[in-house]
Amino acid sequence: MTADLIAFRANAQLNTPFRFRGRTPGVALDCVGLVLTALGPIAETTVDCPSYSLRGDFRSVILSCFGKLPFLLLHEGETGCDGDIILAAAGPSQLHLMVAANSGWVHAHAGLGRVVFTPIWPGWPIIHRWRFIGD
Repeated sequence: MTADLIAFRANAQLNTPFRFRGRTPGVALDCVGLVLTALGPIAETTVDCPSYSLRGDFRSVILSCFGKLPFLLLHEGETGCDGDIILAAAGPSQLHLMVAANSGWVHAHAGLGRVVFTPIWPGWPIIHRWRFIGD
């Protein structure tokens, strides 16, 4: 697995319908399902996704999940690259996971009802950014 492959796998899901707790690539995904799909085999045996709702602060749960994976938590101000996993604040009490790809973000957009590509938009504060460090 490489960072480029993570970005490629995320891009392959563009236009997949959005569904809350969706975990089926090409059929229905939410933001967690998209990230799990992008991570592929490294997530399949390691990540146990706990229950969550659309609103709330799930940072500790997300940090715990990534703590089990070969990812480095980047510091604020570090330059991003394709394949990074991003946790952003999409709104008040609304956390959102995305995959960096093609100088933008691939994410499951509930309002548009599908997985989309978005140019980087400064309106969503980035809370955490992880970079794959495996081989």
